[in-house]
Amino acid sequence: MSAHKAPIYFEDNPRIDDVAFAVVPYDSFSGRVVASGVKATVEGLLDRPIRNLSGHLVFINLDQQAAYSVTIDASEAGYFSPVKATFPSAANPAAARRLVVPLVRGPSYPYAEATTLIRGVVVRSGKAVLGASISIGPASGAQFKTTSDGRGVFALPLSRRREPDESPSKPYLVKLYLNQGDDARTLDVMITEGQSHSFKEPIDLIEANEPKFFDSHEP
Repeated sequence: MSAHKAPIYFEDNPRIDDVAFAVVPYDSFSGRVVASGVKATVEGLLDRPIRNLSGHLVFINLDQQAAYSVTIDASEAGYFSPVKATFPSAANPAAARRLVVPLVRGPSYPYAEATTLIRGVVVRSGKAVLGASISIGPASGAQFKTTSDGRGVFALPLSRRREPDESPSKPYLVKLYLNQGDDARTLDVMITEGQSHSFKEPIDLIEANEPKFFDSHEP
């Protein structure tokens, strides 16, 4: 076989892209980067990011600005959206071209079957509450929290470290905190690891009702 003798040409002035910054969207429950179903835009610019192999959304060759206002849309992946952020971040101005953005799972997130969940609806005098904060206190060094959507619906995932000899089916007590503005409720509920639990009635921030609570194995 004869050697290939076709000439090879190289650009005299190859294009060099300048990385402005990369958006790093991550799941606030698992801590993992959300690598699909996420879009990002910069206010006032038409530029679109390039998704790298790590799932980061990389903006290149942007007009020079002191700060960039970024909108992240992760609704396709099941997260509350849109999320607003600014690069450089006031919380971490020294971050090297990385805008780290936590995403909160919405009620429609496709949870795995064995995820421990608390589902419910938050109302105020019978009307759905948007943006109520729902959380349980520190458990095994972590705090789990979410918010309610426009229907007042929420889905709170949580996990718990068991003792080596503890049965995974043994129920345990958690305190559920719900609040918006000056209105707040605290409810004690029994949780079974790996089960989905639901309130049978809406939780009212004003009328202090006692909604029934059950897990997925109950009728």
